[in-house]
Amino acid sequence: SYTVRDKKRTLQEFQASDLAVDSQQDNNKLFSELIISEKARMRELRRERQVRYRIKKDSYASSLEEETRSLRREVEKLELERHAVFSGSKTIDTAWCVADEYFRLFRQVNRSECGEDRVEQEDFVRSTMVPDFVSNVEYGPEATTKSWKFLCEMFEDVELELMSLDMKDTGSLVAPTRTSVTIAGLTLGNLFPHLRSRDDATMIKLTDKLRDAGTTWFSWDPAYRRISSVTTQPDMQTPMLPLIDS
Repeated sequence: SYTVRDKKRTLQEFQASDLAVDSQQDNNKLFSELIISEKARMRELRRERQVRYRIKKDSYASSLEEETRSLRREVEKLELERHAVFSGSKTIDTAWCVADEYFRLFRQVNRSECGEDRVEQEDFVRSTMVPDFVSNVEYGPEATTKSWKFLCEMFEDVELELMSLDMKDTGSLVAPTRTSVTIAGLTLGNLFPHLRSRDDATMIKLTDKLRDAGTTWFSWDPAYRRISSVTTQPDMQTPMLPLIDS
């Protein structure tokens, strides 16, 4: 028969089962809380990393901007010093200075500027070259500006790049250069009449920019402390051959 002892044992078993269920629920709740807490901690870590990254990125950008401003100020300072050196004929009294300033003033010619006065260039040649100055086969300081005006009329644009500058035992300066020119179609037609019959595609090809290597010689007059001659030797034939090859 179902005794009192059996009832007590059954009651104890139920109570133990309830305790086990409660304990399991508590464990599940605790585990869920741990998971939620860990996720929150990871989100906070990611947020902190992102904040540190943005701060570091902003700091790097600010550093670059400050460095850029510093370099720009340094360049402006050097430009001012450079212009101060070349501000008057009394300071331009060496062949090196004259040659350097020559390539600064005559480094580029553009057809759109043909009609403009080149006062700075004209003042330069008058103050740094002897009266009987020779430019290739022409005489007088104005020969330099005259030759550049001719280039301005013949070509769309001309860019002269100084590659190096060396002084020979004779006192002359030798300056290897690289010249880039864009030849206008009208100029090609005048130089090479047979090209006028070619189609537009060919003429477009012929108006491509040409690049050639050349040399410029500066002769220095120690008595006058001025340039006595400038001789240029461009090699326009080599880059022209592939374009006009029929």
